[in-house]
Amino acid sequence: MHHGERHKAARVVANMLAQIHRLTDAPPLPILRHAIFLASPSVRIKSHKKSAKSLMVPMPLNDRQRTFFAVKWLLAASKSRNDRKLEDRLAKEIIRIIEGESDVLKKKMEVHKLAVANRSNAAVKPGR
Repeated sequence: MHHGERHKAARVVANMLAQIHRLTDAPPLPILRHAIFLASPSVRIKSHKKSAKSLMVPMPLNDRQRTFFAVKWLLAASKSRNDRKLEDRLAKEIIRIIEGESDVLKKKMEVHKLAVANRSNAAVKPGR
């Protein structure tokens, strides 16, 4: 929802679920939940300055944060599609996530690779 337009957001979500149902002939809500689960990262990278260096520190995410990042990345990936309506772009991007060929999954893997590469920086406590 942007700028408090709740009615518009509800209409887009309802039309997106209908479009997913038309494309897959399956219940759309489990498909949406599974796509968000597949797209959600378990860590994020936070920049932490120590003296003159800028260290990348992996930080774990709780379930709500994971869902937030998954939806945020899903919306960003759907903007790059060339369909006219937002609900069509979202539905097709969700199906691509389920099929395993979405840019959202690539972004998630990049974040996880960066977190594994910077595991040694995890001993540094941010904010101290």
